[in-house]
Amino acid sequence: MRIFSKKLTKTDVENRLCVKSKSLAFFPPFEGGQHAQVLRVEDEEGKEWRFRLIIRRGRYRKPVLSTADWLQFIKSKQLESGFKVQLFKEEDEA
Repeated sequence: MRIFSKKLTKTDVENRLCVKSKSLAFFPPFEGGQHAQVLRVEDEEGKEWRFRLIIRRGRYRKPVLSTADWLQFIKSKQLESGFKVQLFKEEDEA
């Protein structure tokens, strides 16, 4: 199931991936008032990446994916502003 799809912006490729708030329902819940969690993501080649999902505090509580792994992912895939990324959630066969 697709969680979201996005055309990358300059901010997405240089700093962090901004995620639509409505996509939060598809991620694991934040526990005990936490505002960040680590997501293990597998790319199309089966390589695992660890992205930090953070809900910004303050007025604009928009979620973002951040960490050195996100920027390394961008570099390894040679992604640029204007490219499209998609995030899928694997459904449990049970």
